[in-house]
Amino acid sequence: MRRFLIPLVFAAASLGAAESPPGTPAPPAAAAIHDIRGPVAVDSLPPFALTGGALLFAGGVFWLQRKLRRRQATVRSPGADGQPEASAVLARLAADYRRGACSGSQLIVCLDDLLRSTLADRTGIAAQRLTSCELLPQAAAFLDEPGQGLLKPLVALGDRVKFAAHQPDASEIDGALTSAARLFDGSLAGPA
Repeated sequence: MRRFLIPLVFAAASLGAAESPPGTPAPPAAAAIHDIRGPVAVDSLPPFALTGGALLFAGGVFWLQRKLRRRQATVRSPGADGQPEASAVLARLAADYRRGACSGSQLIVCLDDLLRSTLADRTGIAAQRLTSCELLPQAAAFLDEPGQGLLKPLVALGDRVKFAAHQPDASEIDGALTSAARLFDGSLAGPA
């Protein structure tokens, strides 16, 4: 450390000695400080104005996108956008299961998804985003008593398969297909 400090002290001392001729008193510190040149004249907009304008533009585009996205989130009827009826999709799922194209647990997961999307399309409930405990009371407002009795075990079986890795047996699968067909043909047959 001393090796670097000693030359630094000598350099500072010689620098101070070179500024003033020998024999003249050193000027006061405040008098030695002065501007190199005057203030710079600005001919155009300051840089922060351009940045601020760009931020305002980006914020406006973001706000407009959110506003349009909210407007497009309307409930669609199931036949309006060319989607097949839920009973036709259910029949195709059952045929795939009986052919061996999908396992029982895959069938139950697809059945749960079909049930939730049909509920969302026909009632306006955000069924895909709700847990089963949240879905059942909201769906009860749109379903009759037998429909509620069919919905509750279907949703419970879907939860067991999806979250508890339950492997349904043939009787559970046949019961779920029968209950879903009755639900789609009866309580969820038409738009609410």
